[in-house]
Amino acid sequence: MELRDRILRSKAEDLNIQLDSSSRVWCVVTDIAMQTGSVCVVAMIDGSASMYFSSGGAVVGSMEQQNVRDAATLYTRMCYKSLPEMRLTREFPLPLVGQVSFHLLTNNGIYAASAQKEELVSGQNILSPMFFAANDLIKQFSTIKKR
Repeated sequence: MELRDRILRSKAEDLNIQLDSSSRVWCVVTDIAMQTGSVCVVAMIDGSASMYFSSGGAVVGSMEQQNVRDAATLYTRMCYKSLPEMRLTREFPLPLVGQVSFHLLTNNGIYAASAQKEELVSGQNILSPMFFAANDLIKQFSTIKKR
């Protein structure tokens, strides 16, 4: 997942992301580790989004899909509420099987947190809203193939 690492080491201007004063989080990188492999979901404040699979596949360049852009923008904008629950980091390990990790890219650095997928699914974890938003984005990606 070389592209994941490249994104995590980028600044907004490196990716031509235009920020305004309300852009607290400009990118969210979500990693979901399962027994069969992992998926990395990337959402940016401009609505661009991608998914990368540990198997080598990817879904990239979704800007022409309004439903994906809307889900990516919504996900990125709502994540700032979770910043107080996260820690500033310079390391980006992949989660262990059964875990989900979140990396929020801001102008002040990258904030990270992780949780067990089961806790997130239950809705009882403080990070559950981010997990649900990531899953909505994944669902929107699945509509691309059906069109």
